[in-house]
Amino acid sequence: MAKSNHGSAVSAFVHAQQEARVEGGPRGIGPFVSEFARNKTQPEPEPDFTDGVITVVKDEEGGVTLSFATFAEALAYSDDGDTLQVGAGVYNEVIDLDESVTILGEEGAILDGSGFVTEIDTTSTIELFDGFSGGSISGLTVKAVQDGNAVVTITGEAVTDVTLEGNTFDAGDNTTGPLVYLNPDADSFVFESNVFAGTALTGSPLLGIEANNVQVLNNTFGEVAGTYPKVEIFPGSDGLTSDVELAGNIGLGDGSVLYGLYV
Repeated sequence: MAKSNHGSAVSAFVHAQQEARVEGGPRGIGPFVSEFARNKTQPEPEPDFTDGVITVVKDEEGGVTLSFATFAEALAYSDDGDTLQVGAGVYNEVIDLDESVTILGEEGAILDGSGFVTEIDTTSTIELFDGFSGGSISGLTVKAVQDGNAVVTITGEAVTDVTLEGNTFDAGDNTTGPLVYLNPDADSFVFESNVFAGTALTGSPLLGIEANNVQVLNNTFGEVAGTYPKVEIFPGSDGLTSDVELAGNIGLGDGSVLYGLYV
């Protein structure tokens, strides 16, 4: 019987695999598998919330964190790309957002501007400037300042590429003043799965839009006192309104029109 070459063939195969492996990689793993293993991304860690605390996760420092008791302190420490993890609790503040940050609110996290009166420098609980472009807010309850707004983009500021998702915007006892308002020059906003509440409003919309390229998707617009449209769309800076996408939204409770077009 002829001598089998099976053993030598196996040895040659193993030797070839060992030669092919990436230096420093596990024995017998070829370059393609090793490359995949090296490049495999780890899942994003879950947010680590602490009641009454805002934790800033630094984007450029390997996830280094530092915690603060107020938004003012947390934002002063923040840079573009950082994440603010907002623990449950009431934060009695009004804030300016001028850094491209991600704000994540735990259930029960409330930014309450209702103790502040509208004036020249304070028209809204959250005021958005162009530096916030690319940022996002989710999971917060935001209460409007007295006779003012919960969220507004500042006139003349080119705020772009912003996502507001899963928040509750509350007008409280306000009878006027749009709850959320996008001024001209704002562009590319997404509102998704938010709740807009303003039971006392009579002469203002829950959401006013003068911006371009806005998506309003799957939001809930609550009952209001008057018959004013819950969402009012104005001509944007280009004079057009066709770049506003409305889909899956719900209007609750009363006979007011869900959408209105200002002409």
